[in-house]
Amino acid sequence: WSEIKGLREEQTKIWEEIKGLRKEQIKIWEEIGRLREEQTKIWEEISNLRKDQIKIWEEIKGIREEQTKIWSEIKGLREEQTKIWEEIGGLREEQLKLRNDFNRMLDEIKHLSTAYRHLKTDLERLRSTILVGFDSLRKFAGLTFEEFVREMLSGSLQLMGILPKGAKLERAIIDGEEINLFYEDPLIVGEVTSYAESVDEVKKLLRKAKLVEDKYGRKPQLFLIILTAPKKVASEIKRIAEEYNIDLVIGKEK
Repeated sequence: WSEIKGLREEQTKIWEEIKGLRKEQIKIWEEIGRLREEQTKIWEEISNLRKDQIKIWEEIKGIREEQTKIWSEIKGLREEQTKIWEEIGGLREEQLKLRNDFNRMLDEIKHLSTAYRHLKTDLERLRSTILVGFDSLRKFAGLTFEEFVREMLSGSLQLMGILPKGAKLERAIIDGEEINLFYEDPLIVGEVTSYAESVDEVKKLLRKAKLVEDKYGRKPQLFLIILTAPKKVASEIKRIAEEYNIDLVIGKEK
């Protein structure tokens, strides 16, 4: 019985050991379950990574194709750039030729400008000489200086095509102001005097021109004919005439 009692105690210990093992086994199975769940998540993550990897490779493929197109475009641009530089080189040569031509033209313009100034001076002298010469003749025709200038200038403007054929400048009174030389279309305003002792004659012309401009709404062409003027006065009148674009004729300067 003592042996049986010892066996039962041993058996009890074995059952407690088995009980402990079963508890441990349950924990192991629970851990295995958690590991399986974790493993399932890992496989899902691997699957997602593989899908992403496929997308990445597709994106890389697209980038490589795009890169190939870019390099082709760069090649084309380089070829185009080479052509552009060749064109620029041609343009520079053309520009150099144009600059040389332009410099030659400037020289020619300078010569023409000098010739024009001489011609203008000679023409002014000729007009002055003609005016003085014809002033002597008009006395025999019984004309006043104003009438003589009106007839002479009308014919001259007809020849230049400024006045219609057969048209003549007239004396007119505009808003109470007497104008020696007047034509409406084209609008012409002019003053005639035998002697100008000051610049008042040109100022008078400008005042009448402003009055006509206000009335007709457009600027008139201006003429100032002076038979004789002192040199200093003539010089100042010429300056003002040039500033206001007045066609000026002075017969004699004393």
